[in-house]
Amino acid sequence: ECNMLYGDYLDYWMKEYFEINYKYSTAKRYKESFRNIKKEQIDVAWKKFYSLDMWSKESNYNVVFLGKLYGKMYNQASPATKTEIFTWYYDMSKVEHDRWVRSHISDGWVYKANKNKACKQHNCIIEFEKLDKSTIVYDTLNIIWSRIKFGK
Repeated sequence: ECNMLYGDYLDYWMKEYFEINYKYSTAKRYKESFRNIKKEQIDVAWKKFYSLDMWSKESNYNVVFLGKLYGKMYNQASPATKTEIFTWYYDMSKVEHDRWVRSHISDGWVYKANKNKACKQHNCIIEFEKLDKSTIVYDTLNIIWSRIKFGK
């Protein structure tokens, strides 16, 4: 399993394969094709973003902002403090995820591999330890946002 984004994979493939094994002109044509593919992906992502309701857009903005803030805070901390920070936020993320799951179950939601809001089915109605890394990061960013929004 690979968590690399498709666009990053194309960049990697270009650098590690095409630029080494092909003539400059051929590699240049592939590079331009990859650039177009990545642009199309970004265009699709933006269209999807613009179709979101205001609450979902705000949630996305907050995740990006908090990710940058957390990264800056974490990078400036000492190794011992980093461990404490990570442990605290990880533990709080578990608590928040458990709260979220219970809230959704009490509202009639069920687990389903593919999320479907209309049918109240969600792929994250599972134990915290079974979540993928991006969802754990998302939960962690929600904890950071809560601390900023509502105080320590």
